[in-house]
Amino acid sequence: MNPRDLAAPPLTAADIERAQRAAQLTGRPVAEVLEEQSGLESEVFVRALAATLGYEAIEMARMNELSPAFDLLPYTEALARGCVLFRSPAQGLVLVFGDPFNPALRPWAEERVPHALHWALAHVSEVSAYLARHGETMRAMDTVLDEGVRDDATRG
Repeated sequence: MNPRDLAAPPLTAADIERAQRAAQLTGRPVAEVLEEQSGLESEVFVRALAATLGYEAIEMARMNELSPAFDLLPYTEALARGCVLFRSPAQGLVLVFGDPFNPALRPWAEERVPHALHWALAHVSEVSAYLARHGETMRAMDTVLDEGVRDDATRG
């Protein structure tokens, strides 16, 4: 049986409160503590947390199918905030984020991107991995462009 076919067990308000207290004591992110305390695998944890908080859960495979909207939310800002804005043919603009306990993210995003947003929760490691991969692509393109400019300069 595919693990995606299994329903994610619910997380309770008591689970979240316990994780918030532990996170405050340890200085770790609430979601990280909650995942550890839940004992769930990361995919199941994200589905459970998304369902509990009223978000869509999204995985890397789906993010890879969408088009990033770095023209509306630049890469550097996305990296700093731990989120990525995508264009979805079915949903319009989708903001994928990994920390649902960051109280500053929603007001910032709604002010920064003055369009209707669909919110989707991904595992924080998947958001980071997506951004890292995009950063590597940008650096590779910069290298190619720099080499092209140098080649043109030496020919000219």
